[in-house]
Amino acid sequence: DGNFFLYLSTLKGSGSNYPITIGAAANGSGNFGFDFAVGNFDNDSFEDIAIADFGAKSSGGANNGGAVYIYYGRDDSSAGSPWWSTAAPDNDHPTVAADVVLLGAAGSFFGTYVGLVNVDGTAGDELVATAPFDSTFTNAVLGFTGGDRSVFTASTVDAVESGAGAGQIAADFVIRGYSDFSSGYFSFGSSFAAADVTGDGVNELIFADTSVGHGGGGSGEVYVFEGGTITGTQVLTTSTSLMHTLRRAEGNVFGQSIAVIAQPRAGDSADWLAITSVNNDVVTIFKGTSNPDSTPGVNPGIVPAVYDVADLGSITFNELDSTTWSGGANNGFGTFVTTASIGRDYLVAVPGPNDATPLFFFTYNASSDSMVKVGYIPGSSNGFARAAAGVNMNGTGGLLILEKASNDALLVR
Repeated sequence: DGNFFLYLSTLKGSGSNYPITIGAAANGSGNFGFDFAVGNFDNDSFEDIAIADFGAKSSGGANNGGAVYIYYGRDDSSAGSPWWSTAAPDNDHPTVAADVVLLGAAGSFFGTYVGLVNVDGTAGDELVATAPFDSTFTNAVLGFTGGDRSVFTASTVDAVESGAGAGQIAADFVIRGYSDFSSGYFSFGSSFAAADVTGDGVNELIFADTSVGHGGGGSGEVYVFEGGTITGTQVLTTSTSLMHTLRRAEGNVFGQSIAVIAQPRAGDSADWLAITSVNNDVVTIFKGTSNPDSTPGVNPGIVPAVYDVADLGSITFNELDSTTWSGGANNGFGTFVTTASIGRDYLVAVPGPNDATPLFFFTYNASSDSMVKVGYIPGSSNGFARAAAGVNMNGTGGLLILEKASNDALLVR
């Protein structure tokens, strides 16, 4: 029914405890671990994990209610019984009992996608989770304000939109999609990010719908909601917090992956966004700024600078070896993007051509005020990178790479 593997550096070499293996609850499904998020919900000094199972049964036993399992980080280095074996699971808890189980309404597919992001400017990350297909939660993102574990009044609780009763918790904010429900129900909120694109010190909430097309747009939209203002129930068409709707041309699966480039400009406290358009092999950079200027071409804020795979040759770069990269149409360039700090800050795009999937590295260039290609790690006939993610291991930055041929994970630090 699906397993989730948790690797803790403190457990390496400890035998059967490494990695920690978490299996689905008895009421879970084969979708356990389809999505997960890492952040600090309870505002202590330890990261927390939210693991989702959108096919889990609801508290009433109905199918596809969905569940989100929250595991609080902690220091139990001196504990006689470590946290991953302290409690026996029940029908609603995975094989390693969660601190909190949030259950969705029958048929809502609650927890199809999850995120832990800070978007209210106060301590503690918010838990956001999609409930994309239900008469109550049609095309909706639900948010629960972090900062304190007491937010959840029981270890197993039903998530509702409003009017919580016994054994229930109401979302602090709900964002609904378009009323015509034209997007696929597994695409609304399919990627999440938190970025301060205005430089005011409060992150915006950014999420995507990779299949919707509205207002003259095409396949895929990315929504930027103003941080600190997201409360109550909002609908995209009448939202009071929606700052930007970002679109690209038809059929591009725009927004499948979103990376945050943290404050690249010296003297400008705003973040930039890197967003993929998979079907046309483009990674688009949207430039935030804390110093907007109405003069064309100066600092208008959130403006696109498109890096198409066909134009990489015109960007100044240094190859990491003598292998010359040659791109082609429909090669999936930028299917995923991430940021990583390995000596310096990089934007990493992956994969490249499908038959040989290298990693491409970009960094900020002040003279051109853009992200420029500085190198790549080439692929081979068996491919190389299927996905990558920037990580922080014991205070050291790195890049975690999923190797395509073997499905092994490689860590570059």
